Amino acid sequence: ASPFKAYHRTRAGLRLASRNARGLERVTWPVAFPLLLLAQSSTWAARGGGWAAFRAAWQAWFDHWRGIAPEASGFVPRRETA
Repeated sequence: ASPFKAYHRTRAGLRLASRNARGLERVTWPVAFPLLLLAQSSTWAARGGGWAAFRAAWQAWFDHWRGIAPEASGFVPRRETA
């Protein structure tokens, strides 16, 4: 996965989990998600995305919890104005 893809897939997963967790899931997903993210980001790093993809996935994790919008992250291409 490219760093762009790793960042946005992670942010999408976090958004989905945080919006749809019910009952016991509200307590368990914040603990389980980083463990799954470690496995997934390590796989991305090993399969060609390199450490940049690994760092991008974890940057998405931190941005989510700090409330930083994806547009402010640097992982969203900016449109050039005419």
